[in-house]
Formats: sequence, structure tokens, C-alpha cells
Amino acid sequence: MIAALHDLIRQALAFSVGFFVAALFAVGVFFALSLLLVPLAALRKGNRRDGASIEQNQTKE
Repeated sequence: MIAALHDLIRQALAFSVGFFVAALFAVGVFFALSLLLVPLAALRKGNRRDGASIEQNQTKE
């Protein structure tokens, strides 16, 4: 009885640790993708900090 309870607690702890690691990984992937994709989307829209879009820069050259 005690061994079965101990095994159940060990499995629950392993599941919770695994779930936490998977959630942390998902948050990290989401953060990395947002750091990569948000500036690219802003560049495609032309919302750069200096106010000039890519099309305006190409016409200047």
C-alpha cells in the first residue's frame, strides 16, 4: 500500500515536472518567434523608426 502510494506520488511529480518543462519550452519558442517575426512584420509594413519604408529607401538610390 505504501509502495503503491509512493509510486503514485513519484509519477505525479514526474508528470508535473515534465509539464512545467514543456510549458517553459513553449513559452521560450513563442518568445523567440515573436522577437524574430515582429521586427520583420514591421519592416514589411514600413513602420521603421526613422519613418522611411523599404520602398522609399529603394526609390532614393
